[in-house]
Amino acid sequence: MTVNKCWQGDGVIGVTKNISSTGRLIVVHAGSMEGFVKGAELVFQAGTTTGDYHGQMNKQNFERWLSRQLLPNIPPNSVLVFDNAPYHSEIMNRVPTKYSTKIAMIEWLVNNNIPHDPSESKADLMRLIDLHKPLDKVYRIDEIVRQAGHVALRLPPYMCELNPIELAWAGVKRYVRERNTSGNLSKADLKHLTYEAIASIGKDDWEGYVKHAMAIENSYRERDQRMENVVDEFIIDLGNASSSDSESSSDTSSEED
Repeated sequence: MTVNKCWQGDGVIGVTKNISSTGRLIVVHAGSMEGFVKGAELVFQAGTTTGDYHGQMNKQNFERWLSRQLLPNIPPNSVLVFDNAPYHSEIMNRVPTKYSTKIAMIEWLVNNNIPHDPSESKADLMRLIDLHKPLDKVYRIDEIVRQAGHVALRLPPYMCELNPIELAWAGVKRYVRERNTSGNLSKADLKHLTYEAIASIGKDDWEGYVKHAMAIENSYRERDQRMENVVDEFIIDLGNASSSDSESSSDTSSEED
C-alpha cells in the first residue's frame, strides 16, 4: 500500500518503500447508489485465530457476514450483485459426475429420493442420475438471499467492470496509498486508514460508480444487438442467394427442355 512515484525537490526525499509487510487486512463491504451500506463494513486481520471472523475469507466467513451484517441492513426486495469468487459459488445438491465414486452416486440418489438398485454398475447409476439431475445449478448463497426476500444476480465470469464496487475498492486503496508516506504502516495505522478511506467515499461517488457500470453494460448490450442484426442480415442474404441460384437452375433446365 505505497505509491511508486511522487513530486520531490532538493529538500524533499522521494517516497520510501518498505518491502516487508507488517500485516494484511481483509475488507468486506457492499454498496449501492445510496453509498456504502451502513453497518455492513467488515475489516479484520488476515490469519487471525480468534474472533468471529478469523483465518482467510472463505464461505463460512462470507455467509456469516452476509447473514449478520448485510441482509439485515438493506431495503426489502433488493438485488445483490455477486461475482464468481469461490466463496460465493458453493453449489447445493452437487450432482456426481462419471468420475465420482459409486458411493457418492448412491448417496446422491438416496438424498434425492430416487429409486435405484445399489448393485447396478456405475454406468447405469450415472444414466439414472442424468435423467433426474436439475437443469440449473443452485448456489447456496443465492438460496440464502432468496429466503431473505431478495434476488441474487451473478455477473458473467471475468466481467469485473460491470461491478461498481470495484471502483469503490480502487478509491479505498488510492486513499490509503496517498497517506502512506513512510511505507511502514503498523497494523493499527493500516486499519485506521482503511476505515477513513471507506468513510471518504460517499453517495455521490457511488452514484458515479453505478452509472459508469451501467454505461458499460448498455454498450455491451448495444454491441450484441448490432452483432445479432448483422448475423440476421447475413442469413437473409444467403437465403436470397440460394433462392436466386435455384431459380437460375430452374430457368436453365426449362430452356434445355
